[in-house]
Amino acid sequence: MQCTNHLKQITLSLHNYHDINNGLPAGQGGIMGVWNMSHLSPLWAVLPFIEQPQLFDVWKNYIDSCAEFSATDANGTTVYGRSFSADGGFEGNYSYISTYICPSDPNGHAEAGWNSNMKSRFNYAWCGGDCCVWLPTGPNGQVRTRGVFGRNLYDSFAAATDGTSNTVVYSERCGSIGWYDDHVRGGMNNQIYTWNPKLCKEAFKTGDRSLVAESGAKQFAGQWFANGFWGNSTFTTILPPNSPSCGDGDGGENYSITTANSFHTGGVNAAALDGHISFISETIDCGDLTHAANQEYVRDVGGESPYGVWGAFGSKDGGESKTP
Repeated sequence: MQCTNHLKQITLSLHNYHDINNGLPAGQGGIMGVWNMSHLSPLWAVLPFIEQPQLFDVWKNYIDSCAEFSATDANGTTVYGRSFSADGGFEGNYSYISTYICPSDPNGHAEAGWNSNMKSRFNYAWCGGDCCVWLPTGPNGQVRTRGVFGRNLYDSFAAATDGTSNTVVYSERCGSIGWYDDHVRGGMNNQIYTWNPKLCKEAFKTGDRSLVAESGAKQFAGQWFANGFWGNSTFTTILPPNSPSCGDGDGGENYSITTANSFHTGGVNAAALDGHISFISETIDCGDLTHAANQEYVRDVGGESPYGVWGAFGSKDGGESKTP
């Protein structure tokens, strides 16, 4: 019950954010038009709407104190911002917010601390849709996903033409137990750099299916809630819940299949844009898992998801009305 309540509260915070800013936060970005730091997460953006305005101000003051920079974007336009690290050692990264933690995760309650690899824990990830995308590291580069969140893009509710009840925005991901975590819940297989979801789904190395196929996976799922990097802050609606995640060899920051997972029996909780919560079973229809999951197929192309009901739930405008 606590987990679903947390998801409801976080989703409601998106509505409050939308009311003030006439749009949703970016998956990587900042407040719309302000502090476009390119990798701040939605969980950071909604802090004032989950009764954490003081922590938001801590972040704002920190960012305001960082060095200014300018750069040229892909369109030849000079853009400005401030250079900072979302995972740097300052007091905003020692914060512990109970709303961002699912009680079922045994690693979620570790106190934040610079030396413990347990900084700013969270269990609720934003939906990247039914594709893998590359999120560039430049100052203001824009990347669209099939979900409502993108990089430096601020969609409105109107973008969810499949309907707000048919578009998932948040689900669960277990926190990793350290930098090199090869557990299916919390870890990532960094040796399978592939667009083939079927290969990723089968990437186990133990009979109990608890470990991914290759050890030494560099991952930090569920750490630094303010950091919107793909590998630690997203889930994709490609593989069914509690399947492995597979990355690009560098913590899954780009081009990775990130999978929703939890310690609940049989699946995960997920929140739709309208605020309703569904329990997504491990047996949900995921369509054709041999279909390539790369961004060239989906980023700017509409149409139905190849990944069944789960894929349709993750796409905002595929022309589908499938709901788990």
